Amino acid sequence: MRKNLLLAVVSLTVTLLVVEIGLRIYGIIPGMHQYSMWFTPVQTLKPKDGFYADSLGIFKVSPLAIKEVQRRIALINTGKEVQNNDDKEVEEIYGVAFEASDNNKGKNESALIKYATQIKTQAVKSDLDSAIVDYVFNCPFNSDGFRSIAFKQYNTSKKKILLIGDSFTWGHSAWPISNCFADELLSRGYIVYNTGISGADPAQYHAIAKKYITELKPDYVITNFFMGNDPLHLTINDSIKYYDREVRPFQPIHYSTNAGNLIAAPQGVYFSTADSAYDFVLTYYKVPTNTKFNKAMAATGLGTFIWMQLHKRGLVSIDVQKYAWYWQEAAKHYSQTPYCNEYLHQIDSLSTANNCKHFLISINDMEPNKYGKPSQLPNMFQGLKYYNSPVERPGYNPKDYHYNNEGNKQHADFIEKLINEHR
Repeated sequence: MRKNLLLAVVSLTVTLLVVEIGLRIYGIIPGMHQYSMWFTPVQTLKPKDGFYADSLGIFKVSPLAIKEVQRRIALINTGKEVQNNDDKEVEEIYGVAFEASDNNKGKNESALIKYATQIKTQAVKSDLDSAIVDYVFNCPFNSDGFRSIAFKQYNTSKKKILLIGDSFTWGHSAWPISNCFADELLSRGYIVYNTGISGADPAQYHAIAKKYITELKPDYVITNFFMGNDPLHLTINDSIKYYDREVRPFQPIHYSTNAGNLIAAPQGVYFSTADSAYDFVLTYYKVPTNTKFNKAMAATGLGTFIWMQLHKRGLVSIDVQKYAWYWQEAAKHYSQTPYCNEYLHQIDSLSTANNCKHFLISINDMEPNKYGKPSQLPNMFQGLKYYNSPVERPGYNPKDYHYNNEGNKQHADFIEKLINEHR
């Protein structure tokens, strides 16, 4: 009897150990009941260098980061090794230094690189030609802080396009990044001013439109609106639809950290530091340890998994009292009709007032269980003319749900089709 009991205990222990290991391999982190590919809990929060907001509150690549990228490109081109510091740098910014150097060595291939290589051999270059060569081979950022050719008036009759958007417009997941739809359009003979910035929201779009439509006088303003950022995701910009965000001087849209990009004003309410933004997200992602039961459950992957199932059934809950003030403030910024419509209408009006055509393009969300198209949200883009991107699932990178190279090309084709139809 005693031997059987001992055998049962050993068997149960081994089974629980196997289950625990299996859950952790599957991705269950002890003490974390909610997950995001864009957020990682860390022991010590560390800021990352790269983005900043200017005096108008426009979020962009910082001058110091641009200078450092230029320095690295020059070093790599002379055969010297440069290593990224993943703890301190935004890879999306500093990583392009290696790509630009590979462009010089002929290691990368895209329509824009081919186009720029051909221009580079010309004895006589226009100011636009020189800007493209500089952008492709010397520095992938302009002095305004965007991944674009220089923002200036060029002596040419070519059509000018101002692109507004987020990481899709930036070129996230295109490889090399010059395969993004902005660069694809540049290779086709358009003057493309690309203001796409990762994590951007409609408040940023409007701020950019106010500044650059009048300065650059584009023929076309194209707002590329990704439908995936919804109010339930605390690690991304959930003010994209229903919440107003006040644009403030020198206040970033998100804090770049080793835990991910932490939204500075989720649902329109600002957190003044990265630490406070991190604590807010962590509070809603981790199992609370305010009771002995919760503390015991949070100690293991199996306990966390059980707590998650109880939470789904409403039998246990997170501790929301700590941020009761936040939800009270967020309610003041909430609009039952998507607030993004307000900013988009203003961009539309600014475009009309400056004799340029505005295209609002909806980029579908292919991530599971998300709002994919405007028609799935009541009153989305109400009163606005918009176009659905034709890119379907094969045109997305399944790892992060951004466009892959084929998706970027399809999106560029679609933009060019709209331009040709509205000349």
